Amino acid sequence: MSGQDHQKQLARALVRMSEIKPSQGLFHAALHSVLFWGLVFAFGALWQRETILAIIVILPMSLVYTAIIVTTHDCIHRTYTGLKTFDDYWPLLWSWMVFWPHRTYSEIHRIHHALLGRDFDDPERATFLKSEFERSNAIKRWYIQHQWLINIFVFAGVGFIVKHWLTARRLRSRFPQLEKAMKRDIFGQLSLVLITWPIYLYSDVFVEYMLTFLALERVGGGLLQMRALAEHYGLWEGRNADVVTRQAMSCRNIKAGWLGRWLFNDLCFHSIHHVYPSIPWYKLGEAHLTIVPLWRHINTKQLEPRESYGKVLTDGVRSWRLIDDSVTNHGDAPSTDTANAP
Repeated sequence: MSGQDHQKQLARALVRMSEIKPSQGLFHAALHSVLFWGLVFAFGALWQRETILAIIVILPMSLVYTAIIVTTHDCIHRTYTGLKTFDDYWPLLWSWMVFWPHRTYSEIHRIHHALLGRDFDDPERATFLKSEFERSNAIKRWYIQHQWLINIFVFAGVGFIVKHWLTARRLRSRFPQLEKAMKRDIFGQLSLVLITWPIYLYSDVFVEYMLTFLALERVGGGLLQMRALAEHYGLWEGRNADVVTRQAMSCRNIKAGWLGRWLFNDLCFHSIHHVYPSIPWYKLGEAHLTIVPLWRHINTKQLEPRESYGKVLTDGVRSWRLIDDSVTNHGDAPSTDTANAP
């Protein structure tokens, strides 16, 4: 096949994979909404009579909520339903209720897609630089060495929220759009608190609300912390590579069963998502099989999912890594390998 024919084949495959059917996302949203609120009402009904059963209900409720929060990521790329209004406001209904700053995160995530593998200011860079480790005090070095365990089991949801607020404040002079997004999130979250908390107090369900929030923050936050690390930890291709290589090789593709694929909305096929964020969530698996083999200039064997989330987690806990930036200036890293302790 000639190079021109190959490009046409790749273009046709991309057009086909990028078609979005709103019904897929709308059905997904309706089903998960019914599941979540059904479990919330079951928790409330059981709390006064069967406390043990109520606590058991918390786990599936937290998992469903985690799956819903992951869909807010797809809304950022307008690939959840493809409907602008729905994809803009669906995330706000779910994120503000747990103080997740969705509008701020939306801007952070767009910057992440632009800077991945190219600029160390990538706000979602999961791996510390060697120079950052060397400049750190003993406490921060200890944190870097145990980042997986601390992020997942200690920081969890609150840590994730605080991290994104601090990241936005740090980068807002370089990316002014972050300032507006932060103000909109603060206004939305305060408005929701002023509306809902008096209702919870008047209805005498504030304790149940706080227990539900704690469960969502611990379970959902821990899972989202794990996913954020699993996708990119220890990987950094460098800005001198072409865009496809840089994006694809700075990601980790992970084998997942039905639970993992449902929970993370098929983002286990992360390379194809980063190269072509226009492909909707329900086509990522097919796109990985169809489009990735057409990337002739990449050793696609390196992109094959070879690890489960459990193995990625275990490896991350056992073997901490750094990005070796010692031979480059900030933001000008060529393709670099990760390193264990220096």
